[in-house]
Amino acid sequence: MKIIVTPDSGLDTAFIYDNTIYKIKKVEELNSVEHANKGRNSFRPFGIDYDDNYIYIVSHNKVGRFLKDSYKFVDTVIKLESKLNVNTHLIRKVKDTFYIANTATDVLAIISDSFEKYIHIPTRQVLDEPLDCVDAYDKDNVHINSFCIRDNLLYYCLHNKGTKKSRYEVLDLITYKIKCIVDAGWCSHGVEVINNILYSLSSGTGELIEHDLTTKNTRYYRLVNPEETFLRGLDLFGINLYIGCSNVHNQPALQNNCFIAEFNTTNKKIKRFLNIPNMLTIADLRILI
Repeated sequence: MKIIVTPDSGLDTAFIYDNTIYKIKKVEELNSVEHANKGRNSFRPFGIDYDDNYIYIVSHNKVGRFLKDSYKFVDTVIKLESKLNVNTHLIRKVKDTFYIANTATDVLAIISDSFEKYIHIPTRQVLDEPLDCVDAYDKDNVHINSFCIRDNLLYYCLHNKGTKKSRYEVLDLITYKIKCIVDAGWCSHGVEVINNILYSLSSGTGELIEHDLTTKNTRYYRLVNPEETFLRGLDLFGINLYIGCSNVHNQPALQNNCFIAEFNTTNKKIKRFLNIPNMLTIADLRILI
Protein backbone atom coordinates (compact mmCIF):
# COMPACT_ATOMS: atom_id res chain seq x y z
CA MET A 1 0.00 0.00 0.00
CA LYS A 2 1.26 3.46 -0.95
CA ILE A 3 0.04 6.80 0.35
CA ILE A 4 0.27 9.99 -1.65
CA VAL A 5 -0.01 13.33 0.15
CA THR A 6 -0.23 16.87 -1.16
CA PRO A 7 1.34 19.45 1.19
CA ASP A 8 -0.32 22.84 1.60
CA SER A 9 2.95 24.76 1.44
CA GLY A 10 3.44 25.99 -2.13
CA LEU A 11 6.89 24.36 -2.21
CA ASP A 12 6.40 20.76 -3.40
CA THR A 13 3.81 18.92 -5.46
CA ALA A 14 3.36 15.68 -3.53
CA PHE A 15 4.99 13.01 -1.37
CA ILE A 16 4.55 9.27 -1.89
CA TYR A 17 5.08 7.06 1.17
CA ASP A 18 5.96 3.41 0.64
CA ASN A 19 9.05 1.69 2.00
CA THR A 20 10.80 4.94 1.15
CA ILE A 21 9.67 8.53 0.60
CA TYR A 22 9.49 9.86 -2.94
CA LYS A 23 9.06 13.60 -3.31
CA ILE A 24 7.57 15.15 -6.43
CA LYS A 25 9.21 18.55 -6.55
CA LYS A 26 7.35 21.65 -7.63
CA VAL A 27 5.91 21.21 -11.13
CA GLU A 28 5.74 24.66 -12.69
CA GLU A 29 3.03 23.56 -15.10
CA LEU A 30 0.72 23.39 -12.06
CA ASN A 31 1.48 26.97 -11.08
CA SER A 32 -1.78 28.75 -11.89
CA VAL A 33 -0.37 32.26 -12.25
CA GLU A 34 -3.73 33.56 -13.45
CA HIS A 35 -5.07 32.84 -9.97
CA ALA A 36 -2.36 34.65 -8.04
CA ASN A 37 -3.61 37.14 -5.44
CA LYS A 38 -7.03 35.52 -5.28
CA GLY A 39 -6.81 34.22 -1.74
CA ARG A 40 -4.54 31.19 -2.17
CA ASN A 41 -1.01 30.47 -3.38
CA SER A 42 -0.98 30.26 -7.17
CA PHE A 43 0.79 26.89 -6.83
CA ARG A 44 -1.47 24.83 -4.57
CA PRO A 45 -1.65 21.10 -5.33
CA PHE A 46 -4.72 19.74 -3.56
CA GLY A 47 -7.03 16.94 -4.73
CA ILE A 48 -5.57 13.60 -5.83
CA ASP A 49 -6.93 10.65 -7.78
CA TYR A 50 -5.60 7.89 -10.04
CA ASP A 51 -6.57 5.31 -12.64
CA ASP A 52 -4.72 2.29 -14.03
CA ASN A 53 -1.96 4.38 -15.58
CA TYR A 54 -1.88 7.86 -14.08
CA ILE A 55 -2.03 9.90 -10.90
CA TYR A 56 -4.00 13.15 -11.19
CA ILE A 57 -3.27 16.18 -9.01
CA VAL A 58 -5.27 19.40 -9.23
CA SER A 59 -3.97 22.90 -8.48
CA HIS A 60 -6.69 25.48 -9.08
CA ASN A 61 -7.52 25.07 -12.80
CA LYS A 62 -4.50 22.89 -13.62
CA VAL A 63 -4.79 19.11 -13.49
CA GLY A 64 -1.46 17.33 -13.76
CA ARG A 65 -1.00 13.76 -14.98
CA PHE A 66 1.83 11.70 -13.49
CA LEU A 67 2.84 8.16 -14.39
CA LYS A 68 1.51 5.84 -11.72
CA ASP A 69 4.55 3.58 -11.70
CA SER A 70 7.35 6.19 -11.74
CA TYR A 71 5.52 9.34 -10.54
CA LYS A 72 7.02 11.30 -13.42
CA PHE A 73 5.07 14.32 -14.66
CA VAL A 74 3.51 13.78 -18.11
CA ASP A 75 1.33 16.79 -18.91
CA THR A 76 -1.74 18.74 -17.82
CA VAL A 77 -5.28 17.84 -18.82
CA ILE A 78 -5.83 20.88 -21.04
CA LYS A 79 -9.55 20.30 -21.58
CA LEU A 80 -10.20 21.03 -17.90
CA GLU A 81 -8.43 24.37 -17.58
CA SER A 82 -11.29 26.59 -18.77
CA LYS A 83 -13.77 24.67 -16.62
CA LEU A 84 -12.12 25.04 -13.21
CA ASN A 85 -11.36 28.03 -11.06
CA VAL A 86 -9.39 29.16 -8.03
CA ASN A 87 -9.25 26.96 -4.90
CA THR A 88 -10.31 23.68 -6.49
CA HIS A 89 -10.43 20.92 -3.87
CA LEU A 90 -11.27 17.28 -4.49
CA ILE A 91 -11.01 15.48 -7.83
CA ARG A 92 -12.17 11.99 -8.78
CA LYS A 93 -12.00 10.18 -12.12
CA VAL A 94 -14.45 7.37 -12.93
CA LYS A 95 -13.81 5.80 -16.33
CA ASP A 96 -13.57 8.82 -18.65
CA THR A 97 -15.40 11.28 -16.39
CA PHE A 98 -13.89 13.77 -13.95
CA TYR A 99 -15.83 14.87 -10.87
CA ILE A 100 -14.39 18.02 -9.32
CA ALA A 101 -15.26 20.26 -6.36
CA ASN A 102 -15.15 23.84 -7.64
CA THR A 103 -15.12 25.05 -4.07
CA ALA A 104 -14.87 28.78 -4.82
CA THR A 105 -18.17 28.72 -6.70
CA ASP A 106 -20.06 26.08 -4.65
CA VAL A 107 -20.21 23.97 -7.82
CA LEU A 108 -19.69 20.27 -8.44
CA ALA A 109 -18.31 19.81 -11.97
CA ILE A 110 -18.94 16.64 -13.98
CA ILE A 111 -16.80 16.57 -17.13
CA SER A 112 -16.06 13.95 -19.77
CA ASP A 113 -14.88 14.12 -23.39
CA SER A 114 -18.42 14.52 -24.67
CA PHE A 115 -20.40 15.78 -21.70
CA GLU A 116 -20.24 18.38 -18.95
CA LYS A 117 -22.59 19.58 -16.24
CA TYR A 118 -22.14 21.91 -13.29
CA ILE A 119 -24.37 21.50 -10.25
CA HIS A 120 -24.63 24.67 -8.18
CA ILE A 121 -25.19 23.08 -4.81
CA PRO A 122 -26.97 25.89 -2.87
CA THR A 123 -29.63 26.41 -5.57
CA ARG A 124 -29.72 22.84 -6.98
CA GLN A 125 -29.37 24.33 -10.47
CA VAL A 126 -27.83 22.18 -13.18
CA LEU A 127 -25.76 24.43 -15.43
CA ASP A 128 -24.16 23.82 -18.80
CA GLU A 129 -21.25 26.19 -18.13
CA PRO A 130 -19.02 26.81 -15.12
CA LEU A 131 -19.46 29.86 -12.92
CA ASP A 132 -16.75 32.49 -12.74
CA CYS A 133 -15.58 34.19 -9.57
CA VAL A 134 -13.42 37.15 -8.60
CA ASP A 135 -11.44 35.25 -5.98
CA ALA A 136 -11.68 32.33 -3.58
CA TYR A 137 -14.38 34.00 -1.51
CA ASP A 138 -17.03 35.92 -3.44
CA LYS A 139 -19.18 32.91 -4.45
CA ASP A 140 -18.03 30.44 -1.79
CA ASN A 141 -20.84 30.17 0.75
CA VAL A 142 -21.26 26.48 1.63
CA HIS A 143 -17.71 25.42 0.69
CA ILE A 144 -18.22 22.04 -0.96
CA ASN A 145 -14.83 20.46 -0.34
CA SER A 146 -15.11 16.65 -0.36
CA PHE A 147 -17.11 13.80 -1.83
CA CYS A 148 -17.08 10.10 -2.63
CA ILE A 149 -18.90 8.08 -5.27
CA ARG A 150 -20.66 4.80 -4.62
CA ASP A 151 -22.46 3.28 -7.61
CA ASN A 152 -24.50 6.17 -9.06
CA LEU A 153 -24.62 8.18 -5.86
CA LEU A 154 -22.24 11.00 -4.97
CA TYR A 155 -22.01 11.82 -1.26
CA TYR A 156 -20.57 15.22 -0.45
CA CYS A 157 -19.64 17.46 2.45
CA LEU A 158 -20.51 21.13 2.89
CA HIS A 159 -17.98 22.67 5.25
CA ASN A 160 -20.21 25.74 5.87
CA LYS A 161 -17.25 27.91 6.84
CA GLY A 162 -17.95 27.93 10.57
CA THR A 163 -21.34 29.61 10.20
CA LYS A 164 -23.29 26.52 11.24
CA LYS A 165 -22.91 22.74 11.42
CA SER A 166 -21.48 21.03 8.39
CA ARG A 167 -23.99 19.32 6.11
CA TYR A 168 -23.92 16.04 4.19
CA GLU A 169 -25.99 15.49 1.09
CA VAL A 170 -26.23 12.91 -1.68
CA LEU A 171 -26.55 13.56 -5.40
CA ASP A 172 -28.13 11.00 -7.72
CA LEU A 173 -25.84 10.99 -10.77
CA ILE A 174 -28.67 9.80 -13.02
CA THR A 175 -31.43 12.26 -12.08
CA TYR A 176 -29.32 15.01 -10.42
CA LYS A 177 -31.74 15.00 -7.52
CA ILE A 178 -30.19 15.99 -4.19
CA LYS A 179 -31.20 14.76 -0.75
CA CYS A 180 -29.97 16.02 2.60
CA ILE A 181 -28.50 13.32 4.83
CA VAL A 182 -27.53 14.98 8.10
CA ASP A 183 -26.10 18.12 9.69
CA ALA A 184 -23.11 17.04 11.75
CA GLY A 185 -19.68 18.19 12.81
CA TRP A 186 -18.00 21.55 12.46
CA CYS A 187 -15.85 22.81 9.57
CA SER A 188 -15.76 19.25 8.27
CA HIS A 189 -13.57 17.62 5.61
CA GLY A 190 -13.66 14.28 3.82
CA VAL A 191 -16.43 11.79 3.03
CA GLU A 192 -16.22 8.01 2.84
CA VAL A 193 -19.02 5.43 2.84
CA ILE A 194 -18.57 1.79 3.84
CA ASN A 195 -21.31 -0.74 4.66
CA ASN A 196 -23.95 2.01 4.49
CA ILE A 197 -22.14 4.13 7.07
CA LEU A 198 -20.86 7.60 6.22
CA TYR A 199 -17.62 8.80 7.79
CA SER A 200 -16.20 12.30 7.85
CA LEU A 201 -13.82 14.51 9.83
CA SER A 202 -15.20 17.21 12.10
CA SER A 203 -12.05 19.32 11.84
CA GLY A 204 -13.30 22.03 14.16
CA THR A 205 -13.81 19.58 17.03
CA GLY A 206 -11.11 17.01 16.29
CA GLU A 207 -13.64 14.19 15.88
CA LEU A 208 -14.53 11.46 13.43
CA ILE A 209 -18.21 11.47 12.44
CA GLU A 210 -19.93 8.11 11.94
CA HIS A 211 -23.45 8.38 10.50
CA ASP A 212 -25.53 5.27 9.84
CA LEU A 213 -27.44 5.87 6.60
CA THR A 214 -30.08 3.28 7.59
CA THR A 215 -30.81 4.07 11.23
CA LYS A 216 -29.91 7.78 10.91
CA ASN A 217 -27.90 7.52 14.13
CA THR A 218 -24.75 9.63 14.43
CA ARG A 219 -21.75 8.93 16.65
CA TYR A 220 -18.57 10.92 17.25
CA TYR A 221 -15.08 9.62 18.08
CA ARG A 222 -12.60 12.08 19.53
CA LEU A 223 -9.34 11.70 17.62
CA VAL A 224 -7.21 14.76 18.43
CA ASN A 225 -7.13 18.01 20.34
CA PRO A 226 -8.41 20.53 17.75
CA GLU A 227 -6.34 23.29 19.33
CA GLU A 228 -3.20 21.42 18.33
CA THR A 229 -4.10 19.19 15.36
CA PHE A 230 -6.09 19.92 12.20
CA LEU A 231 -7.89 17.02 10.51
CA ARG A 232 -7.97 17.07 6.70
CA GLY A 233 -7.42 14.25 4.22
CA LEU A 234 -9.44 11.04 4.37
CA ASP A 235 -9.33 7.80 2.42
CA LEU A 236 -10.56 4.24 2.85
CA PHE A 237 -8.62 1.01 2.35
CA GLY A 238 -10.32 -2.22 3.38
CA ILE A 239 -11.94 -1.61 6.75
CA ASN A 240 -9.52 1.16 7.73
CA LEU A 241 -9.76 4.90 7.34
CA TYR A 242 -6.56 6.88 6.83
CA ILE A 243 -6.70 10.40 8.21
CA GLY A 244 -4.47 13.40 7.65
CA CYS A 245 -3.43 15.11 10.89
CA SER A 246 -1.69 18.46 10.53
CA ASN A 247 -0.55 21.47 12.47
CA VAL A 248 -3.33 23.86 13.35
CA HIS A 249 -3.18 26.95 11.16
CA ASN A 250 -1.26 29.87 12.64
CA GLN A 251 0.50 27.74 15.25
CA PRO A 252 4.21 28.13 14.44
CA ALA A 253 5.24 26.58 17.75
CA LEU A 254 3.84 23.22 16.60
CA GLN A 255 5.66 22.97 13.29
CA ASN A 256 6.65 19.79 11.49
CA ASN A 257 4.55 17.26 13.38
CA CYS A 258 2.12 16.03 10.70
CA PHE A 259 1.08 12.40 10.77
CA ILE A 260 -1.44 9.99 9.30
CA ALA A 261 -3.77 8.11 11.65
CA GLU A 262 -5.44 4.77 10.98
CA PHE A 263 -8.98 4.17 12.26
CA ASN A 264 -10.34 0.63 12.24
CA THR A 265 -14.06 0.89 11.40
CA THR A 266 -14.75 -2.53 12.96
CA ASN A 267 -13.21 -2.22 16.42
CA LYS A 268 -13.19 1.61 16.44
CA LYS A 269 -9.54 1.77 17.45
CA ILE A 270 -7.20 4.48 16.23
CA LYS A 271 -3.44 4.50 16.02
CA ARG A 272 -0.70 6.70 14.62
CA PHE A 273 0.11 5.02 11.33
CA LEU A 274 2.78 7.21 9.74
CA ASN A 275 4.77 10.21 10.93
CA ILE A 276 5.37 12.90 8.30
CA PRO A 277 8.32 15.07 9.31
CA ASN A 278 9.11 18.40 7.69
CA MET A 279 5.54 19.08 6.61
CA LEU A 280 3.32 21.78 8.08
CA THR A 281 -0.12 21.01 6.63
CA ILE A 282 -1.67 18.17 4.64
CA ALA A 283 -4.02 19.28 1.86
CA ASP A 284 -5.21 15.84 0.73
CA LEU A 285 -4.20 12.18 0.84
CA ARG A 286 -5.02 9.07 -1.17
CA ILE A 287 -4.21 5.41 -0.83
CA LEU A 288 -2.67 4.14 -4.08
CA ILE A 289 -3.63 0.59 -5.00
